[in-house]
Amino acid sequence: MPTVSVLLPCFDAAPTLEEALASLWRQSYTDFEIVAVNDGSSDATGDILARAARDNDRLRILETAHRGIASALNAAMSEARGPLLARMDADDRAHPARFERQVEHLRDRSHADVSVSSSRVRLFPRRELKDGYLRYEAWVNSVLTHDDTQRNLFVESPIPHPTVMMRREAVDAVGGYRTNGWPEDYDLWMRLSASGNRFEKLKDVLVEWRDSATRASRVDPVFSPERFADVKQHYLVNHVLDRSRPLAIWGAGPVGKLWGRRLRPRHFIEIDPRKIGQTTDGATVISADDLPARYRLERLFVIVAVASLSRKRDQSSPWYSARDEIREELRKAGLDELRDFICVA
Repeated sequence: MPTVSVLLPCFDAAPTLEEALASLWRQSYTDFEIVAVNDGSSDATGDILARAARDNDRLRILETAHRGIASALNAAMSEARGPLLARMDADDRAHPARFERQVEHLRDRSHADVSVSSSRVRLFPRRELKDGYLRYEAWVNSVLTHDDTQRNLFVESPIPHPTVMMRREAVDAVGGYRTNGWPEDYDLWMRLSASGNRFEKLKDVLVEWRDSATRASRVDPVFSPERFADVKQHYLVNHVLDRSRPLAIWGAGPVGKLWGRRLRPRHFIEIDPRKIGQTTDGATVISADDLPARYRLERLFVIVAVASLSRKRDQSSPWYSARDEIREELRKAGLDELRDFICVA
């Protein structure tokens, strides 16, 4: 039996599939199988897979009607034989040492409690990337440790799906992938986190992550901002928030108001003197300077909900954001992240 089973869903992937497969055949670690699911493709995807399978018996193919990526991944899992599951998309490229590094990571006794090993990514083609995607790349590559992941889990998905290698038993224990009308990978990270699983990200860039006009995150309504907000709200309410503690939302701008409508806080927290003392959606707007006293008096739990735009002080400096500054202010005030406040976007 192989040690690693690669879950490879394919839908109309003919333009990029051969390149993705070539990057897998170049792996320095060879004890793996590929379980490819042709998810009802109407192009030459099936022919490309069939030719590749004739040349390498480590590739097994499942043919299904088009049901979407979550169903394709579960179909692949049902046939996977390895105790470690690696994800790969049909339009990305894996570094030759990817599997070797991740298997070493998960086999290391000091990482025995890690269920999900991921890596940094490099988006491509670079010439077509806008600042928003470069900021996201910088942010996601900065989230490395398990604690980093927990602190940022409700900001955006901190784990690029095509980079992960996961312990099969951990994924099975939380029910595999689910189709809930929101992103299947983000939902899986939420359930794994809620069940106490640990995440770690290797510092190396082991996957080149393709951006294109047809990328699912651009065109599939499952990846719309509203559906991301739905999955965040579900797991916030059911696994994070203490119903005995009143909520305060730091930020009375567009992001804060969105979460205000969803979570109905007692207070908004602001630094803008024009907003302080007013009422927004039934919640009073209090000054950030008053927060320490209010926190002690009312046992507030704070949701930091500010725009995620990052900026640079100069060209040579790292990205930073208002969220980072608020985190520091809350820590100085004696609040503990995850116990007393959490960042959401």
